[in-house]
Amino acid sequence: MSGTLQVGGVTLATHTESPSTLTLDSGLVFPSGHIITHSTYYNQNASAYYETTNISYTDMGLEISITPKNSSADSFIVVNFYSGLSQNQNANGMATINYSTSSGVTTESSSTKLVSSSYPIYVGALHNSSVQMLHQNYSANTTQYYRIFLHSTSAGNNIRLIHQDAAFSFYAYEVKK
Repeated sequence: MSGTLQVGGVTLATHTESPSTLTLDSGLVFPSGHIITHSTYYNQNASAYYETTNISYTDMGLEISITPKNSSADSFIVVNFYSGLSQNQNANGMATINYSTSSGVTTESSSTKLVSSSYPIYVGALHNSSVQMLHQNYSANTTQYYRIFLHSTSAGNNIRLIHQDAAFSFYAYEVKK
């Protein structure tokens, strides 16, 4: 049966029969901490190594995007990366996540890092790697692209951010302030 749900004369939702749809009213205000939108990339079984021997940041070819509904004045974007198995060979590695409003930016830049630390993500011997970063400067309805970059701390020594056959995820979600 079609109808509306109201409280104190204010419409919260409308139901239609064909097709059966419940539509929330556009005037609803969601609480702080509410996830507004999200983007997820998950791979249960990596088919290759994501690695480098370079001492300068190298693009890992992993990119996700999200189009925030609000500006950074009203929300923030949480960006997460997790690898089930990382590996080093006689050196440590460092990784970072950069952002852009263009897809496919494969050059790391200190001005677009989500974290200003020299060592944002440590990649060590045979363990998992995980990081969570906040993006707090963006415009509403402007797609944000996030890419992972990796470097070795010792020239010629291999660092694997993601081991072949390991599970990994890379995701972002917008949260209401």
